[in-house]
Amino acid sequence: MHLSDADDQRLIIGDLANLCDLSPSRMSRLVDEMAQRGLVSEGRSSDDGRCIVATLRAKGLKTLKAAYPKQLRNVRRRVFDLLSAEEAQRLGQGLSKIRDALAEGDSERNCERRESSGGYT
Repeated sequence: MHLSDADDQRLIIGDLANLCDLSPSRMSRLVDEMAQRGLVSEGRSSDDGRCIVATLRAKGLKTLKAAYPKQLRNVRRRVFDLLSAEEAQRLGQGLSKIRDALAEGDSERNCERRESSGGYT
């Protein structure tokens, strides 16, 4: 999903790992598995040859789009069908606060990471 939203549908493995809250090594293994299935491709970054970039392939986007309807049905059934309209609205407000706080915290943590490591890997 993050690759489909990214510019040119490509991200550095470390950035993708951060977005998914996974370690870079775990993300690297997942990308390797997806590459073997033809969902993504891997290559060196043109900006920094030390970095590996994952790029979403047409088959990966097709697979993602096919999964959306089932995923949405599951979320509706397991979450929203259990809530009244008022409860869903309150949940949305609460989740928005959490999202904003996490985004602010991630921004601070990313700055600390860049300063301590001298850049992204």
